[in-house]
Amino acid sequence: MVKKSVLKSLIATSVSAVMLSSTFSSVKAVDQPSAAKKDQSAIVHETTGKGERKITLITGDVVTVQEIGNGKSAINVEPADRSGAGAQVLTIGEDTYVIPNSAMPYLAADKLDKDLFNVTELIENGYDDKSLTSLPVIVEYEETKARAAQVKSDPKGAKKVRTLESINGAALSASKKEAETFWEDITPETAASAKAKPETAVFEQGIEKIWLDGKVEASLAQSVPQIGAPQVWESGYTGEGVKVAVLDTGIDPAHPDFSGQIETSKSFVPGQQVDDKHGHGTHVASTVLGTGAASEGKNKGVAPEARLVVGKVLDDSGSGLDSWIIDGMEWAAENAKIVNMSLGSSEPSDGTDPMAQAVNRISEEKGTLFVIAAGNYSAEGAIGSPGAADAALTIGAVDKSDKIAGFSSKGPRYGDKALKPDLSAPGVGIVAARSGLSAGTGYYKSLNGTSMATPHVAGAAALLLQKNPGWSGTQLKEALMSTSKKLPYSPYHIGTGRLDLPAAAAGKVRATGSLSFGFFKWPNADAQPVQKTVTYTNDSDTAVTLTLQADFKNTNGNAAPDGMLTISESEIVVPSGGTKTVSLTLNPQLGEAGARYEGHLTALENGKQVAHTSLGTVKEEEKYTLKMTAKDRSGKPALAYVGLVNKDMIPEFVAVNGEAEFRLRPGTYSAMSMMEVDATTDHHGVALVGNPEFVLDGPKTVEFDARKANEIKVNVPKETEPSYQRLEYYRSLDGKTMNHVYLAPVWIDKLYAAPTKKVKNGEFEMLTRWRLIKPYLQIHFKDKVLDDIPLAGSTLLDGKYNLSTVYAGSGSQADFERLNAKGKAVVVDRNADVTPSEQAAAAHAAGAKLLIIVNYEDTEFSVYAGNPEYTDIPLAVAGISKSEGDKVIKAARSGNLKLFVEGETNTPYVYDLMDIHGENIPKDLTYAPSNSELVKIDARYKSDQETSGGEFRFDLRPHTVRAVGFMYKMQFPSVRTEWVSAVEGTRWYHQAEVLDSPWSVRQPAVTYKKGERLQEEWFSPVVRPRLGDGYWTPFRSGNSFQFNIPAWADSGKGHTGGTEYDESVKNQTHKLYQGDTLIKQGTSQALNVFSGISEERKQYRLVTDAKRDPERWDTSVSTHTEWTFWSGIEDYSRKPLPLYSLDYKVETDMYGDALAAPSTNLELSAAKLDGVEGYGKLEGASLEVSFNEGKSWKTVKLEQTAENKWTAKINNPKNSKHVSLRASAWDDAGNKITQDVIKAYGLR
Repeated sequence: MVKKSVLKSLIATSVSAVMLSSTFSSVKAVDQPSAAKKDQSAIVHETTGKGERKITLITGDVVTVQEIGNGKSAINVEPADRSGAGAQVLTIGEDTYVIPNSAMPYLAADKLDKDLFNVTELIENGYDDKSLTSLPVIVEYEETKARAAQVKSDPKGAKKVRTLESINGAALSASKKEAETFWEDITPETAASAKAKPETAVFEQGIEKIWLDGKVEASLAQSVPQIGAPQVWESGYTGEGVKVAVLDTGIDPAHPDFSGQIETSKSFVPGQQVDDKHGHGTHVASTVLGTGAASEGKNKGVAPEARLVVGKVLDDSGSGLDSWIIDGMEWAAENAKIVNMSLGSSEPSDGTDPMAQAVNRISEEKGTLFVIAAGNYSAEGAIGSPGAADAALTIGAVDKSDKIAGFSSKGPRYGDKALKPDLSAPGVGIVAARSGLSAGTGYYKSLNGTSMATPHVAGAAALLLQKNPGWSGTQLKEALMSTSKKLPYSPYHIGTGRLDLPAAAAGKVRATGSLSFGFFKWPNADAQPVQKTVTYTNDSDTAVTLTLQADFKNTNGNAAPDGMLTISESEIVVPSGGTKTVSLTLNPQLGEAGARYEGHLTALENGKQVAHTSLGTVKEEEKYTLKMTAKDRSGKPALAYVGLVNKDMIPEFVAVNGEAEFRLRPGTYSAMSMMEVDATTDHHGVALVGNPEFVLDGPKTVEFDARKANEIKVNVPKETEPSYQRLEYYRSLDGKTMNHVYLAPVWIDKLYAAPTKKVKNGEFEMLTRWRLIKPYLQIHFKDKVLDDIPLAGSTLLDGKYNLSTVYAGSGSQADFERLNAKGKAVVVDRNADVTPSEQAAAAHAAGAKLLIIVNYEDTEFSVYAGNPEYTDIPLAVAGISKSEGDKVIKAARSGNLKLFVEGETNTPYVYDLMDIHGENIPKDLTYAPSNSELVKIDARYKSDQETSGGEFRFDLRPHTVRAVGFMYKMQFPSVRTEWVSAVEGTRWYHQAEVLDSPWSVRQPAVTYKKGERLQEEWFSPVVRPRLGDGYWTPFRSGNSFQFNIPAWADSGKGHTGGTEYDESVKNQTHKLYQGDTLIKQGTSQALNVFSGISEERKQYRLVTDAKRDPERWDTSVSTHTEWTFWSGIEDYSRKPLPLYSLDYKVETDMYGDALAAPSTNLELSAAKLDGVEGYGKLEGASLEVSFNEGKSWKTVKLEQTAENKWTAKINNPKNSKHVSLRASAWDDAGNKITQDVIKAYGLR
C-alpha cells in the first residue's frame, strides 16, 4: 500500500530536467596562448578539492555537484524556499542547468539570463562559492524608469558596483549569503505561485532583465606595410594628436615602445592596477601605436604618434566581467574617438546582449568608433558580442598573403543573418610588444588572432581621423570599409575585404560600407521586393562621375537570376563636398529558397575602383508551422514547458501557454512535456505528455493533452509513502539527446503519462523512480487517514498518540489564551494575519503536542513553520486542505474529538524502486514488484553517539550524465531494511553522511541482481584513508604528480570517505619525498606537485597524516599512512599511480566497539586500484597493535588466507578500552603501504 506523497528531507525541492539552448557567453581573446592557460587552470582547479563544488544561485538555492567517477556526477539541491516550491534541472549535452520553479516564468519571458542557472559553466568559469562570495549580475532597467533607476536604492542583499548608463542598467554584486533576500526583494509574492505565467512575470524596482555578469578573457614588421601604413606616414599622417583607447588587460608603461605616449589610464578591475601582467593588452596597444623604439623602429605600430588611453577591463589572468567592459566603454568614449576591443564572447550573439547594446548606444550618442574583434571560432554564424553590434566595426583576420585565417569567425550574424564581419586585417604571426610584467623574455612576441587584426584597423582609423578631425565614427567606418582591398571570399566571411590604408586615406569618395537586404523567412515564395539605399560621399573639391557595377551570386558562385537585384542608376555624379544616394531593389521571389546571395556594388571612376559596398541576403530554407496545444485534465488550456529535439537544432525548451506556433525545418522531431495538472485541487499532479517521434513535412499540430494520460502507480507489501518520486524520459535522435527529469515537490500526489507509439529512430526511455518509506505522520480521523503534509521547520512526532483535539481559530496568541491546549492536538485556520511560524510559536507556548493548519483553499500546501532564525521549533506541525480541514474543525468544535496519531522519525524500511519502459509509454503504468524480484539489504548505520545524518541512493542509467537526488535525514545509529529494484543497465550509487561533524562516505556504484540478499555497514571501524571509485585517484602527468587522499573511509566494501575541503585543510597534511629528499608538502585532501619530479624512474614516498576531534570521535582520532612507489616518465598522458589501500574487517556493535573478549579476530587485506598498471605480486604483510594509543606496539601473527588477505587473532589485555593498529603490505615491484590508526576501534 502506498500513501500520498509527503516529502520531508534535508533538501525538500522539486527537480525537473529538460533541454535549453545553451547561450552561455564567456568572452575570450582570440590569441592562441589563452586557451592553453585555461586548460592548465582547469587542471589545477579540479584538484584543489575532492571533486565537489557548491554554487549559490541568484535565487539563494545552493547546488552541490559531486564527481562520482567514470565521468558521472551527482547533484544535490538545497532550496532557498523552505516551503519546498521546487526547482528544475535541465541538461543539454554536458551542461546542466538548475532552475528553481520561481524563476521559470522569468526565463520563459526572457527576463532572466539562462546562464545564471548553468551550473556546469558557472563552476567552470569560477562562479562557485569557493571562488566568489557574491554573484555578479547586470540588471537592465525599464526605459520609462531610466532616471529613477539611477537614484533607486540597492535591492536588499545586493550592492551596486557601477552604473552602466549606456544600457540603462547597473552592475550589482549579490551576496551569496543574502541571495534569497535579494530574490525576494526583486520578485513579487506571486512569483513563486504554481499559477505564475510568463506573461505576468515582472521584477520589482523597475528591473527589465537580469543577466549574468559574464566572465571575459583576452582573445609588426610585415603586417604594417601589408596594409600600406608607411605610405600614409609619408603623407604626414602618423596619428599625431589623435587619442585611441585600448580596452584590454592593461599596459606595461615601462616598455620603450610607449615612452611618452600614454595619455591617461584607468583600471576597472577591482583591486588591480593598470599594469599588464597578462601581456595581451600591451601587444594590442603596440600594434595600434607602438613607436618600435625597442626594435629601432622595425616593429612600429600603425599610428606611432597617436596618444594612448588605457582601460584595464580584464584582470591579470586575462579574465573579467561584462560590466567591467561596459563601464570601460563608457569611460573610453569620454576620452577618445576610437576604441579598440580585442575581445569577444565564445557564443554567437544576435547583437542584443548588454555589451552589444552599449556599443550601439554609445556610438550613437558620442560618435565613437568601436573597433572589435570578430573572434577565433572559425565557423559560420560564430561572431560573438560585442562584435555583433550593428555599430561595431567588426574585424576578421587574414595572413600575410591575404588568405583568410582559418580561425577567423564568420557570419552571417546569429539570428537575423545580417552581414558581419565588416572588414579584415592581418592577424597571423603578428610581432608586437611583450609586457615585461608578463611571462617570457625579450621586448616582443608573436601572436595570432582577430585580436591582433583589430588594432591594425584602430590604428588606421587614427590616421584617417588625423586627416579628417571632424569625422564621426560612422564616417570612419564607411571610409575604411568601402575602400578596402576586395578578396575572393564571401562578404559574410571577410567583410568588404582587407584593410587598404592608402586607399582610405587618399580616397575622394566613400560609400555605405555594407547593405543587408534581410532574412526572408519561410514561406518566402511571395516575399515582396525590398528597396535599400547606398550613399556616396565626395570629400574632394570637384564633382566625381562614377560608374556602378553589381556582382551578386549565390554561395556556389552562380550569378543571381536576372532582375533579382536592380540599381536605380548605373552612372551617377557626386557633387563636390556632397552626397548622392542610389536605390537598390531586391526581388526575393526570383531567388532560390534556402540560398544565400552575396556580392558587391562597386563604384568606378574612369574604370578604376574607388569604393565598394558589400551586399547580402538570405532566403530561409523550407520550414513549416508546428502548432502545439496544451490542455489540462479538464480540457482547459494549460501551461506546458516543452522539450523539442531534432537533428538540425540544439535541443530547445519552449513555453506553450494554451497554444503556440513554431516554424521549423522538415524532419523528425520529439516534443514532450512534464505538465503540472490539477494545480488548484488537493490531488495536484504532473503528467508526461506529447509525442516522442513525429515527422514534420507540412503544417502539423502536436497535442499535450493531460486527459489522455494514465495514472502511474506503485504497490508494495508494506504501508508506505514516497519521500522521493521522479518522472523521467530520455530521447536520443540523430545524435541529439534530451534527458528530462521531474522530481515531485511535496504537494504532488499523482503522476501520469500518456501512451505513445514505439519510436523508430534513436532511443526512447521513460522511467519512474520512487523512494518509499514508512509514513512520517498519520492522523486518523473517522476511519480515514488525513492527507497531511508535515511542514518544514517543525519537529516530527515519534510514536503513537491518542490526542484530544481543540480548535484555536486563527491561531494567534490571544486565541490560545482562551483554551487549554497542553498535550493536545490543535486545529487552526491558515490566514493572512497570523503566519504559520507565529501559529506554531503560540501553540508551542501553550504546550500543544501537534498543530494542524487548515488551508484557506481546497489545495494542499507547504510553508515554513519554524523559528524566524530558521531553526526547527520543537513542535509537530502539519497542513491539510480546506475540504478535509473543515470536517476536522467541525468535529473539534464539538469538544469531544480525539485523533489517533502515529509518527515515525526513522523509517525502519526503505524501497528504492525504478520502473522502466523502453521504446514507448504503455497504457498500464502500475509497478508491483514482489520481494523475490527486489534486492534486500540489511543496512546498519553505526555511530559512537546518537546524532543526525543523511543518506541517499542515486540511480544511474546508461544515459545519465548527472544523477539528481537529495540527502534524506535519519538518526544514527540505526538499523533498517532496504529494498532495491534490480534493473538491467542501472547502477546505484549510495552515499551517507554525518551532519554535526561533517563526514561523508561513498559506496562504489553497483549493479544488483534480482533476489540478492546483502548486508551493508556504514561508518563502521576501521576508519582510515582509502583510495577508490568515490574520489579521483592520484596520478602522474608528465613531470607532475597530483594526489587526492580521502582520509575517512569506513569498513564498507570499496567505501571511500572524507570531510569538507576546509576541514581537510585544518586536519590533513602531506609530504612527498624522492628518496630522502622532501619535494613538496601541503595541507588539505589534495597535493599538487608541479616541480622537482625526475623524468627517470625513481622511488617516491608519500606521507599523509590526518586527525579529527577526539572530543567528538571515539575512534580513528588520528592516522599516519605512508606509500612507497616507483615512477618515471613514459609519455605526457595521465598515468594513475599504483598505490595500495588497506582494508580491515572486525566485528563491532552499533557504537563501533568490539567485544572485549580475551581475543578479537581481524581480517586484513590489501586493495589495488582497478585498471592501474605498476603493481607487482604481493610479497607480504605485517600487523602490530597498541592498547595505549601508540605509545608501545606489539607484533601480531598473520595467517595468509588469499593472495591479498590475512587473518589475525588479537589478544586483548584486561580493562583495555581501545585498539590501535599499525599495518603494512608490500609487493615485489617496490610498492608498499604502512598505516597507523590510533584508536581504530573500541572494546566493550
